[in-house]
Amino acid sequence: MTCFTCIEFYGTKSIGSGLKGCNTFLTGSTNLKKSAVSDHELSKAHIDATANTAAKCSDSAAIASSQAGKAMLSLHLSERQRLMHLFRNAHAVGKKGRPITDYTWLCNVTEANGVDLG
Repeated sequence: MTCFTCIEFYGTKSIGSGLKGCNTFLTGSTNLKKSAVSDHELSKAHIDATANTAAKCSDSAAIASSQAGKAMLSLHLSERQRLMHLFRNAHAVGKKGRPITDYTWLCNVTEANGVDLG
């Protein structure tokens, strides 16, 4: 018996050292007792996997129904790509702690590389 939610969440990830050997529902449990299933359901690993799966499902629906999500969906592909490059440049300037004047320089470099920023 395996847990689909845990397999989907922990499939390529490694389980934390505190949980190693505790989640037999990843490899397949031969224990068919009701207590084994309820213990797994209450385990930290399963709760984390369930919370992550629920967050992924609700995020896409919430984004699509929000005003910002609707606005992004209505933009044309070229406008979306232009905004993507502008936000990427702004993120790079902020992430590296550079002065705001570097943003203009970075946009000029991006345009020199053949990207139309408008």
